Amino acid sequence: MRHQFLKFFFLLIVGGFPFLSAQAQGTLNANPPSLKWYYLTTPHFKILFPENNDSLAQHTANLMETLYGPVSHSLGTNPKPISVILQNQTTISNGFVSYSPRRTEFFTAPPQDYNFLGTNQWNTLLAVHEFRHVAQFSTAHHGWNRLNYWLGGEAGFGGLSFLVLPSWFWEGDAVGIETAFTPSGRGRIPEFNMAFRTTLLERGPWNYSKQYLRSYKHFVPNHYVTGYYLTTYVREQTQNPHIWEAVEKRAVNFPYLPFRMGWALKKETGTNLNRTYKNMVDSLAARWQAQLEGLTFTEATRINPRREKREVYTNYRYPQALGDGQVLVQKSGLGDIAQLVVMDGQGQQERVHYMGIVSGTQQLTVGGGKVAWIEHEFHPRYTSKDYAVVRLLDLATQERSTLARETRDLAVAINPEGSQVVTITVDTEGRQALRRLRAETNGALIDSLPLALGHQAAMPRWSPDGKAIYYLLTEGMGQKSLVKWDLATGTTSYILAPSNENLGYPVPWSHYVLYNSPYSGIDNIYAVDTRDGSRYQVTSRKYGAFNPNPSPDGRTLYFNDYTFYGYDAVSMPLDPSTWTALANVDVRIDDTYQVWVEQEKDHLPDLESIPEETYTKQPVKGITPFLNPYAWGVSVQDGSAGEAQLGLFFQDELSTLRTGLTYGYDQGESTPQFGLQVSLQKYYPIFDFKLGTNQRVLSRPQLQADSSVLTEIIQWNERRWGLDVRVPFILTQSQWLQQAGVSAGYEQIAINNFGSTFNPPTLNPRFEELHSVHYAAYYTVQRRQTQRDLAPRLGFL
Repeated sequence: MRHQFLKFFFLLIVGGFPFLSAQAQGTLNANPPSLKWYYLTTPHFKILFPENNDSLAQHTANLMETLYGPVSHSLGTNPKPISVILQNQTTISNGFVSYSPRRTEFFTAPPQDYNFLGTNQWNTLLAVHEFRHVAQFSTAHHGWNRLNYWLGGEAGFGGLSFLVLPSWFWEGDAVGIETAFTPSGRGRIPEFNMAFRTTLLERGPWNYSKQYLRSYKHFVPNHYVTGYYLTTYVREQTQNPHIWEAVEKRAVNFPYLPFRMGWALKKETGTNLNRTYKNMVDSLAARWQAQLEGLTFTEATRINPRREKREVYTNYRYPQALGDGQVLVQKSGLGDIAQLVVMDGQGQQERVHYMGIVSGTQQLTVGGGKVAWIEHEFHPRYTSKDYAVVRLLDLATQERSTLARETRDLAVAINPEGSQVVTITVDTEGRQALRRLRAETNGALIDSLPLALGHQAAMPRWSPDGKAIYYLLTEGMGQKSLVKWDLATGTTSYILAPSNENLGYPVPWSHYVLYNSPYSGIDNIYAVDTRDGSRYQVTSRKYGAFNPNPSPDGRTLYFNDYTFYGYDAVSMPLDPSTWTALANVDVRIDDTYQVWVEQEKDHLPDLESIPEETYTKQPVKGITPFLNPYAWGVSVQDGSAGEAQLGLFFQDELSTLRTGLTYGYDQGESTPQFGLQVSLQKYYPIFDFKLGTNQRVLSRPQLQADSSVLTEIIQWNERRWGLDVRVPFILTQSQWLQQAGVSAGYEQIAINNFGSTFNPPTLNPRFEELHSVHYAAYYTVQRRQTQRDLAPRLGFL
């Protein structure tokens, strides 16, 4: 039994590190070589940043040091120093922690999604959330899980940690911390739980497996939502801020057995995972049902078709009234990629255009028979560089145009005549500006409104007369306002003063501005009278109302209403006399997040008073700076052939070079093999170099003169080296994912000590050197897939 256990243990360890077999191929997420990089070092962080980002880098350094102790406190750890890389060449808003090599990257362009960002500063939200992941990994460096580091390096440790700890824990716990540490984390935003809340109240909960693994048949909220409420519930029930530290450590203490997370939770709380989940959903259903009791809901008429029992989860978002009862929407869902659809109000719909890659929260606007939106395009070679461009579609001719290429526009709105657009753009230094452009002259600049460094604008919208532009402005932590830009005078003024109210999607109408807000505890549409500042609740819907759009005649309000089957496009009369004054609104705030605030309150830093220590800036020098080992150990290459390999792999933190050293053993030939692989990806062509030596042994029968058969053992040594030069291209456009590439390479194999048991080893001239040259070119295209597609519906190579 002991022998069998050790064998199982060894196979589990070896099988747990398949990444060790990875070659130095593939394309890394590099930046153009013209980008100059610098770094500064603090006690716990190394901040790498591009040129002209000194201010952001210094602020990030001080912010990270401020967060270091507080964010990691409830996990009982002090993470070792880590690099923070500020990526400013992308318009995609994101961040991540990686262990190959160990680092965290912040994509500095702020999102337009107000239900993601809230009233927070983007850099602060990233810092809190991503550093919590660093702390989680540090806590996971415990017990037998530390063996995974020694056996497989950072990547081996990280990979096994992900296997033991479910994704809902990683993200749920991080969302909880962002909610406690910032004034507007996702745990405070009703839209974050809206799909989960709707499911519980409309049809009841899914079982734990479906909620965790999700579904192709139904829309199930992701692991961020599931994890946030699971981690919150356990904290609430145990009243122990360190409960997840205890669970995590117990789970990873011996990570080689299945279901360790559920076992650890049972040991620490007395309740297993399935029962904990069941208790959580029962508690949430009761809490959210009580939130609705006694509320009066406004009526609305659905425009889009639904098949109810056979319905696939589908969203009809951002309704835009076109006149004659027609409404334009963005349709998407489990079975549909993003597309523009015109509906006639009678259940009929016509697709007019497939959209390209759009951000999670889009803003459609219509003017002069044209619709405008933002799509992402990509640098053909460097995957860390992309663009956001303005698309225009003529609804009469269905002709699409691009206003300007290679821009960094985050949002767009077209004026009522369709002759101008306003965009929010961000430069690579983080400064934003509103720009007014001519729509008919390829985006010629009319004028612009620069914003102060650190100010974040979102969702611009033209006034009906085209003389002013309204937009949202976040000026500091928890300080969002609604601002008017008067185009005649060039001045700006507050329509709604800065506050912690999470405003969204402002739309001017008459002497009002309609907007989204979670003021009552449930997202609904509100209005502010620009004459006297009085405010009103316009809709009262059960789960959430969003994205108002008045009809051209001003009699009908179109908006989105959330249902179990997705966002509906609905309408209701637009009558200010039916609105509810803000003072009379029934406020039902869901205070689930308070357990995080209470348990972390003794460690919350003042994010409004970050220190301003200046750290020394140094240039990043050399072709391959900060080359780190990230994986090592044993992997089985081909179990049937008995091939095993011992490897050591390196990658630099800026993703310009990857290299590997390997020693292998071929059991079939009982010979060792040595290899070196280097992939230099800093420059436009990628250079892949490989070098290897190995001994070869073959056996073959030889018929002798006396009819006997003897086995001849043939032996020789091989030394091979090769160089490939390749250039991959990303050509994705609209609904088509496209890639192309060209490559050429040379390989030499040198043979020596060739001989056999019948002939002593000699150098055979015929086999002294073998040379090969190869070329390749490829082009692939496939239609973007929906969540339900197991394979592309169309594509070719």
